[in-house]
Amino acid sequence: MPVRYCPQFPNIVSKSRQVAAYRSYLIDIKMYQILLVAVLSLSAVAGATRVHLEPGQRVEPPVNSGWRVGRRCLPDEWIVLTFALKLRNVDELEEIFRRVSTPGSLSYRQHVSLEEVQVMTKPDGHVRKAVEAWLVQEGGGDRCRATGGGDFLECIVSCGIAERLLDTEFFQYLNNNETVMRANRLYSVPSDVSPLIDFVGGTHRFPPTRRQLTKISSPEALGVTPSVLRRQYNVSDTVGKMSSNKQAVAQFLKEHFSEIDLKEFFLLFGESFTHKDSVDKVYVYTLVGCM
Repeated sequence: MPVRYCPQFPNIVSKSRQVAAYRSYLIDIKMYQILLVAVLSLSAVAGATRVHLEPGQRVEPPVNSGWRVGRRCLPDEWIVLTFALKLRNVDELEEIFRRVSTPGSLSYRQHVSLEEVQVMTKPDGHVRKAVEAWLVQEGGGDRCRATGGGDFLECIVSCGIAERLLDTEFFQYLNNNETVMRANRLYSVPSDVSPLIDFVGGTHRFPPTRRQLTKISSPEALGVTPSVLRRQYNVSDTVGKMSSNKQAVAQFLKEHFSEIDLKEFFLLFGESFTHKDSVDKVYVYTLVGCM
């Protein structure tokens, strides 16, 4: 313990030593207060409530997908987690979508570019820093990188750290020659972190599997075909000829457009109605980090 200032015994130590000892005592008190606050803060974090970011997400593999559960992931095995950071100006983006897609609107068909959308919705810098600080605190922030437009944080972490971060357990799932690690129950994050993240990729969803094609005796045998839909909704044979007509298709499962597949599709299902035989132009936008 430091020597305390004792004014009733001025002859024990000199005045300068008394002042120095008193200052040391105050410093010790201050450090104790800081340490106490830190300990209480850590205790609060440790005991904080947790939030399921995807409470309705299916945990089991899709039915008849071929995926089967194997052993539990070893603590030192590496997996990839993708943290979708909270976007900005989502309400504004929805309003722009409404205006550009509503006939009669002054902004009708005045679409914004992908770059403009990324700038508009890019998460605030403090969001990324706060998530990174949480990951570092849990020991999983040293192998992370921002992807796409800065709205995803992709991290390589051990299964042990991933299970601690998300309060779940990861298991190996197998399908022929493919192997993935997925959580066997809903994951969660601390309540003070949940407002910063939309979801965590690499936890529940399973990649699509390649299925062997079988010869179909009749297109109608599949049940719902273009012909069935056209009859159901009374679709005419009118083919759009305006050069400004565009059709957008989004995919997030590593799929891509194929001219050969389109021709095969029309060969199987397009004989009963009028349609275009090819696509005039294909635009490809790739966003890295979507899992």
